[in-house]
Amino acid sequence: MVYVDLNPLRAGMVIAPEDARFTSIAARIRAFKTRRQPPRLMPFIPPTGISNSLHLPLSTTDYITLVDYTGRCIAANKKGVIPASLLPILERIHVDQAHWLSVTQKFEQHFRGAASAPLSTQKALNTYCTVA
Repeated sequence: MVYVDLNPLRAGMVIAPEDARFTSIAARIRAFKTRRQPPRLMPFIPPTGISNSLHLPLSTTDYITLVDYTGRCIAANKKGVIPASLLPILERIHVDQAHWLSVTQKFEQHFRGAASAPLSTQKALNTYCTVA
């Protein structure tokens, strides 16, 4: 999914993933900014953390961050990369950091139910690529 979402970037058609016209990441970011689920795309785990087989196994912000990190990877056999000078996607779409910190630091106060940690994106990136 990330690979396909980054194709326009790697092809040099756009500077940032959210600028692509026909990718799921662009549709998800547009919907995320208005707190909606994009039509015809499978939803990510909801903020409650309660998931079922109808959800992709990570949160929307985790996926956006994964696309951002992956788009910054420099690989000898890939052209196109998110420029180091460009802010991370979550900053470019103006996610309120104070609210985000409150949600992540006081998770139990905001949500009820089981939650599990996602795979370590940073560890995988350090293992497999150089980040610009």
